[in-house]
Amino acid sequence: MCTMGMAIPKIAPENKFNLTIEEACGIFGIGEHTLRRLIGLHPNADYLLHIGTKTLIKRPLFEQYILKESAIHY
Repeated sequence: MCTMGMAIPKIAPENKFNLTIEEACGIFGIGEHTLRRLIGLHPNADYLLHIGTKTLIKRPLFEQYILKESAIHY
């Protein structure tokens, strides 16, 4: 639970559950343009979390997606 006024601890991207697009690019070795295009083509994918205008990548579900794909076409 978040409490107003408390500092939010910094967590290294490799330990986070939800990743920003930039963090996901670094961890998965996918270019930002490619990842943004993939998100644009599949905006309701299970591995996406939309919070207002922010889009996060659910790491475990995106890992599963990557593992079963042999190529990413956009």
